[in-house]
Amino acid sequence: MTGLLRGRGWRRSLSAAWVVALVVLFVASASAQQNVPPGTLVVQLPFSGEADADLLRTAEDAARSALLARGAQGPDRSTVARALAGDAPPTEPERIRAFARTMGATHVLTGSVRPLAGQYNLTLTLYEANGAGSAQNVANMGDGDEGTVVPGMLDGLFAPGAMQAAANAAARAQAERDAAVARQAAEEARVAEEARTSEERELLARDRARREREAREREARMYAFAEGGSLALGGAVEVGGRITAGPTRSMVAPVLAAVRLEGHYAVLPAYGLELGGLVVIDGWPTQAFAAAASARWSAPFRALVPVRGTLGASFGFFQGLTGSRGTAPFVSLELRAEYDAVPTVSFFVGGALDSAVGVFGGLGIVGGVRVRLGAATPASSSAPPPPPATTPTAGSADTGDSSQGTTTER
Repeated sequence: MTGLLRGRGWRRSLSAAWVVALVVLFVASASAQQNVPPGTLVVQLPFSGEADADLLRTAEDAARSALLARGAQGPDRSTVARALAGDAPPTEPERIRAFARTMGATHVLTGSVRPLAGQYNLTLTLYEANGAGSAQNVANMGDGDEGTVVPGMLDGLFAPGAMQAAANAAARAQAERDAAVARQAAEEARVAEEARTSEERELLARDRARREREAREREARMYAFAEGGSLALGGAVEVGGRITAGPTRSMVAPVLAAVRLEGHYAVLPAYGLELGGLVVIDGWPTQAFAAAASARWSAPFRALVPVRGTLGASFGFFQGLTGSRGTAPFVSLELRAEYDAVPTVSFFVGGALDSAVGVFGGLGIVGGVRVRLGAATPASSSAPPPPPATTPTAGSADTGDSSQGTTTER
């Protein structure tokens, strides 16, 4: 009898132990699921993703059931649909939080489903409606695993410090983005400054090249040999008067008509020096001719009008054909102004002082034309060499030959 009672007491003790263990497990499970703070109201937005409608609804239902099991409150699917009023669920964090605040929620839950072969990936993101915190959890599950996997995902989202860690990570990410933007802005400013400085240097170089080119062009125009050629042939008419020496007294010829022919070669074009010959043919009142070697110097000009002064001296012999028919040394000094109509043709007018020693002396007005022939001659062998050709960047304004887009110095 005593043994029987002892056996029954042992069984009662074992039953009581099982009851206590079950109660402890239930309380532990309940406490694990009841860690949502009181007053938590979660708005669950419709899930998105590449899955079909059935799989999306299955994932949504699993998340909603897990939220309710944790003690979280929230509007049902139809209430959220009416609040959206036919619009697509917001996707940007700030708009998501704003939508949650319109419904008086403390949190908002979003989900994304990506189907795989016989499985799918579920991404759950929990946002604070009135703060900047957020937390995200990603899990892979097979069909029918929602009831065990989704609650664990919510455990991680609602775990103490999850939002803070996410907020810190978001702050760090934002700080890194801000720093990257600042670095990018600094780099862009540096590149812009370098481009501006380079462009200024290029503009200065082009302007300097333009001024040097214009100076060389002015120098070439000063002597007009660079464009007109080295050989010059000219002809002129001379009208004036002479004093002739007779046997007993000097005789005055008030009117003189003569033709002057000349040819010169530019031996020193940079200095305007030409050497050549002169022939003077007297036509009235007596006939005679003079042939002489001639040197001519052309003064430089810098005016806008291509006019220059020239000085010539000729030394040779004079031969009379009528009258005294004497032969004498001949000297002619000439001062005139030349106008370059074109680089190869010049018109001139001036005065000439002619003398045949012991025969006559006279002063006449000379007017004629000169034509330049031959290849172009450099304006100056001592001039500085031209700068190298400058090729500006595409689209930049050029002060030189704009039709080609480059400036080539010649």
